[in-house]
Amino acid sequence: MGMLFNPFKMPKPRPFNYTPLYYDERKERLEKLKAAANKSTPRVNLHKGFLHEQRARHSNQMEKGSVIRWGIIIMMAVVALIILWPRIDKFVMLLVK
Repeated sequence: MGMLFNPFKMPKPRPFNYTPLYYDERKERLEKLKAAANKSTPRVNLHKGFLHEQRARHSNQMEKGSVIRWGIIIMMAVVALIILWPRIDKFVMLLVK
């Protein structure tokens, strides 16, 4: 009688009973030591170290951006001088007269 079809009742999933064939005692011990070390390490020090590293990385990026920006400005000024040199020469001659 237990095999009757009921559309409103979902069947229960079968349990998954897996027993590993290989047990590494050394690995278990290392994982326990790592977990204990993570619990004992103060979170504030890790956070401060991360922020310090992030700020240093950000300042290095800013310095690189500044150097690139100045290089572009200088290159644009040189190109402008090359293009406008004949006109500047005529303008200077007018001022000297």
